[in-house]
Formats: sequence, C-alpha cells, structure tokens
Amino acid sequence: MEKRLLAVEMWFLRRIFRISWTEKKTNEKVLRLTDTDRSLLRLFRKRQMEFFGHIYGHDGLEKLMLHVEGRRARGRQRQTFMDSLSRFINTPNKSLSLTYSDRLRTERLGNP
Repeated sequence: MEKRLLAVEMWFLRRIFRISWTEKKTNEKVLRLTDTDRSLLRLFRKRQMEFFGHIYGHDGLEKLMLHVEGRRARGRQRQTFMDSLSRFINTPNKSLSLTYSDRLRTERLGNP
C-alpha cells in the first residue's frame, strides 16, 4: 500500500506542475523542481494514529470492531486497519492496544 501512495503522490505532483512522463524526469528531480518533499504517506500515518487514539479513547462499538474474531474468508486476506497500524509501528496487534490502554490508565491517574 505504501508503494501505491508514493506513486499516486508523484502522479499528483506531475499533474499539478504539468510535468509529462515523456520528459523522462526522475521522481527525485521532480521533487527538486517543485521544491517539495514526500508528505502524503506521513500525513496518512499521522491521521491513522489520531483516529486510533480517538477510537480507543472511547468505549463503544467502534472499539469492539477493531478486534473482530472468527473465521476469515478464503483467498488473499484483506489487510485490516489494526494490521496496517501494527506493521507501521512494528508491534503486534495485541501489544498495540495494551500499550494504548496503559497510557490511558496513567493519564487518568494524573501521571502524564
């Protein structure tokens, strides 16, 4: 998924600044010409983390939906939100939710 986001970001930049693919300019050269850096993936991950914090901070149906148990469909398995997030942070799903729960518990006690 990361590769696709990086590719679409470059496609956006090329479209905005009217740089054709036939001009044979590398992605690095396009970034230098436009005086920008790759920020779409970073923004996407930041918003994922904010959404996770928002959902995990409340007790509700959304929090239950993050950990659905049962049989998965046949074929290539879909990547869940938690799988994507845990792969980004390099932690297993279970420890991700435990880490956030510990943080909430200490904040509620008054130890930020």
